Amino acid sequence: MAPFPAPRLSALRNFPVSTELECERTISVQIPWELIAQFRELLINRVGRKTTLPGFRKGKAPLALLYRYYEPEVKESILEEIVPSVVAAEIQKRDLQVVYGPIVQQFELKEGEPARISALVEIVPNFELGDYRGLSATTLDLEVSDELVAEELESMREHHASFQNLDPRPLRDGDFAFVSIESQTAEGETVIEKQEINVGVGQEATPEEYSEALRGLSPGETAGFETTFSDDYEDRNLAGLTLRTHLTVLGVRDRELPDLDDEFAKDVDSQFDSLEALRNAVSGYLQQQFDRIITDAVKEQLLNQLIAAHPMPLPFRRMVARAGSGLEKVDQAALYRYMGIESDDDEQRAFLEALARHLDPDDSGSDIPEEDLRDLLVEVERALRADFILDRIAQVEEIAVSPAETDAEIARFAQEHQLTPEAAVQRLDQSGAILVWQEGHRRAKTLDFLYREANIVPASDSDQETALPDEPPPGDAP
Repeated sequence: MAPFPAPRLSALRNFPVSTELECERTISVQIPWELIAQFRELLINRVGRKTTLPGFRKGKAPLALLYRYYEPEVKESILEEIVPSVVAAEIQKRDLQVVYGPIVQQFELKEGEPARISALVEIVPNFELGDYRGLSATTLDLEVSDELVAEELESMREHHASFQNLDPRPLRDGDFAFVSIESQTAEGETVIEKQEINVGVGQEATPEEYSEALRGLSPGETAGFETTFSDDYEDRNLAGLTLRTHLTVLGVRDRELPDLDDEFAKDVDSQFDSLEALRNAVSGYLQQQFDRIITDAVKEQLLNQLIAAHPMPLPFRRMVARAGSGLEKVDQAALYRYMGIESDDDEQRAFLEALARHLDPDDSGSDIPEEDLRDLLVEVERALRADFILDRIAQVEEIAVSPAETDAEIARFAQEHQLTPEAAVQRLDQSGAILVWQEGHRRAKTLDFLYREANIVPASDSDQETALPDEPPPGDAP
């Protein structure tokens, strides 16, 4: 399979990404013919005894004829069993920090001559590390109020509510309808599998389309309605979709909320002997969440400053691999065809279409809006820049993951998946997950180091406006 091609730079001219080809390196190596001949002889001896060729008894065909017969298999075996180690040795010799590849681009094998291999790799970009100690950041002004604690307790009451069936009658506001519900797209794809739930008619948390459809219905009656979600709807799985929902009323119910007292606290968890103990626990939990948000917001500011101060080229194939699920799924011929379009606008559109097919090969990318792909490229670029910067800082500061930390993660994984430590190590080694975890954990430790070294001031002491982070900074999650 040919590699995922980097587009001509003109195809990215107006993109908010600075993808360049400066991170590519070509590895050229030769394998002595003597080694090739020995390997071929071993391979042919292994399979030749079982081979029957026209005019020869089983296992009696001459080697020269077997060599020609098995030439494709010999080449494939050399590529799989010899070339990787030879290329890896050359990479180590040149001290390259490879982030993608190697991709074998050329393999020449002629009788009696050294085998010639040319492979492409992408490496960590070259950039000069600037100042990273003593960066300035502001904290968010977040406090746990009595109102927030009361809202959380009310939510817990609703979660522990009980429902009583009422005599059949038409539904009205304030009732809870016990319904069977399912939803499908206009194309007939099921989005909400058939299920039975309680729906509060006229409740603030209930979409008006549901309340409107249910008002006046009695048990046994059905209703259907359509809901169209805007393109910028917060749930991207529903954005831009029109759903057809079918409801069947199974019963009319009344909801009874438990009293907010000591007995309620004990029902929530036996560790709470009073409502006050539960209230303090809720307050402490909210404070922990706020502390995490405040810390993540500061780390986000630090990362933004580092990213802005460290421009660098990016390895294109690594970027696409970060965005997608596997380069082997790329429609190679289509990509080359699209990349050859002359018009700049067409090239940009083609690149997005190709990336969409890569990310969603079964659906040809038809459900991935162009705006989402552009956002994805920016998000992936930012994440890669942050990774490279944090890795460089970790190297300079000698920040590493200790064997004890790795052992603790393996033990946690083993317990979570009910495996022996040995089986956990084997599974993590085979999937490469432990290396991914170690990389993420080292970056998280590096970010903690930057946080400790930063000059952090309260928001009240600064005019700088601080936004909540959309997601946590790079950490243990791969």
